[in-house]
Amino acid sequence: MATRPGSHLFTTSSSTTHDAPTETWRFWAGTAATNPRVLTFATLAVVSLGLLPLYESIWWWDIAMHAACSAALVVWLYRIGASPVAALVFLFSIGIAWEVLEVATPHFVLMAGGWEDTVGDVVSNASGWVIATVAQRWISRFDDTLD
Repeated sequence: MATRPGSHLFTTSSSTTHDAPTETWRFWAGTAATNPRVLTFATLAVVSLGLLPLYESIWWWDIAMHAACSAALVVWLYRIGASPVAALVFLFSIGIAWEVLEVATPHFVLMAGGWEDTVGDVVSNASGWVIATVAQRWISRFDDTLD
């Protein structure tokens, strides 16, 4: 399998065989998770989508944006070597700080909610952590050097 120069992720030995769709998926997931430019672009794209005024017209937009932004943050944390527990604690800390900001400045930041919204946001953040962690674990089972 061809790999990017300098990439230790997703390389396979000649004795290991994987089907072509898995190889392709692993290549693109590895590129997204390890290439700083691609990861930066993906993070900026997610944050930009979060700035769109769709929170009132699409009921699930807030849920999706919290999960996607959290997953992007967790991928960055894994990239710098954070453990899953450290990433979860950091994510909850940032999430709680964000929710305090929402409650403290509802008119300034134009964020409305309530306790149901706050709980939903925290659960969505945790969902983003689960998505990123499961993806990282699934990818790493193909590569012994990823752990």
